[in-house]
Amino acid sequence: MSIGSDKYFGSISDIAGKENLVKFEGFYQNRYVEPFITGYSFTFVTRPSLFILPVDLSSNTLEKLAYDNMKRDAVFSQFITVESLNDSDSTIAEQLSYHDSNNSKYGSFLPIITNRLKSFSTIDVNMEQRESYETKQGYRFPVPTFKTQSEATNSLSLNCIETSNLDLTKIMTLWVNYISNVTDGTFYGNPEMIRKGIIDYMSSIYYFILEPDGKTLKYWAKYTGCWPTLIPYSQLNYSKGDQAVVETDLQFVYTTKEDMNPSILEDFNKTSLLLTSNQSKDTDIETSYTSPSRSPFLNKDKLIALIAKNNGIRGPIVFYNGSASASQQSFGKFELAFNKESFEDLFTENKFEETYFDTEDQLISDLDK
Repeated sequence: MSIGSDKYFGSISDIAGKENLVKFEGFYQNRYVEPFITGYSFTFVTRPSLFILPVDLSSNTLEKLAYDNMKRDAVFSQFITVESLNDSDSTIAEQLSYHDSNNSKYGSFLPIITNRLKSFSTIDVNMEQRESYETKQGYRFPVPTFKTQSEATNSLSLNCIETSNLDLTKIMTLWVNYISNVTDGTFYGNPEMIRKGIIDYMSSIYYFILEPDGKTLKYWAKYTGCWPTLIPYSQLNYSKGDQAVVETDLQFVYTTKEDMNPSILEDFNKTSLLLTSNQSKDTDIETSYTSPSRSPFLNKDKLIALIAKNNGIRGPIVFYNGSASASQQSFGKFELAFNKESFEDLFTENKFEETYFDTEDQLISDLDK
């Protein structure tokens, strides 16, 4: 058995494979087993749909109410487009606004959190237990029950490097203040969201761990019903003579957590493609989930057709690279791909003389190979 070589990094390939699962060796035999290496991950935070609007469109009652919300609080009024101190401040308000939720101007995510993220901590899923079958000696036998409690409401922290414009702090300022203003009646609520029973200030957080190639998924999780718990003003503490890059912790509470389910990746693609519930149920789209290779939102061919039908509009997507064959067993993998407009890996392009994340046409060409 020969040792292989990774085409991107020249590292030794894992040749133990299935034998490492079914054979005993012990004493660390001289056979290479590839370890899991951390440090390659992405976190995507979806934009909330706050009922604010930084421009005075006044074309309908809904837009007027949202614009009025901006004027009812001095903190928000400074982010109105004609009043903002810079383009970044105006963009922050537009990204958080409900008004862009159904078009492609800013997409579905807050890219700055992905770009500035330094660390992310996930938590374990624990099996709960209860004691039963008590003996006359007082011994109680523990039996496992559910894992629900560790997947339900909890908190998470995103450690990010702050920008000179305090963009992350400003995002959290508007987000947290909006929740407070809606709750105490200072702001109007979005009538459409209220009618549909949607909480507009909640978002979802997707967490992907990748292999060193920067694209193959090893682990994925989704945190649903997320909302910020604080504005990180403590990062602005002063210490004489201390000049350092500021890091900030974005604290969230989530309602539910789920790991390693392929439907998470389907949901990520639907979100990235800005598909509404009605579009996802389109009669031309097969919605039944059979397997990753056949899923209408993960299968390469079906996903390419869906992107084309969506006029090429998309953010990052995950696709299943592989095929199911009745005559020959084949192994696939999930891969993360950006388009050039959302991300370009200059390091990969320069080091390996290839455009790793390219235009839509190049993506389709790569998927067809």
